[in-house]
Amino acid sequence: MARPLKKIDPELVEKLAMIGCTTSEIAAVCNCSKDTLERRFAAILQKGREMGKSSLRRKQWQAAENGNVAMLIWLGKQLLGQRDYQRLEHSGEIAQRHVTELTDAELAAIAAGGRAGAAEAESGETQPAGVH
Repeated sequence: MARPLKKIDPELVEKLAMIGCTTSEIAAVCNCSKDTLERRFAAILQKGREMGKSSLRRKQWQAAENGNVAMLIWLGKQLLGQRDYQRLEHSGEIAQRHVTELTDAELAAIAAGGRAGAAEAESGETQPAGVH
């Protein structure tokens, strides 16, 4: 003879799933095992989670419609594939030196976490970057 089923309130399970509780958290509140919930209430757990997502999406949409700029930007990125573009401009020259042109002191500075910059290299400075 099978043991009687533990009484678990399906409405409570759905409400907890709706606010984003994990199955483990719901099991703790209902004083049952996670397996019991997954076995007996899989559809209710899924429905509650989907209703929670829908409710959150509705609130986000309302915030955007009310002029919340951050929400407008976020929804645009999520739903419309919009993105921020950053344009990088550089003026001046980019000095490039081959590793064979670096002095032992410059190589040691790089190995120690510094860098060999054009100014240091031209001035003959042998200290690591940031040391003055």
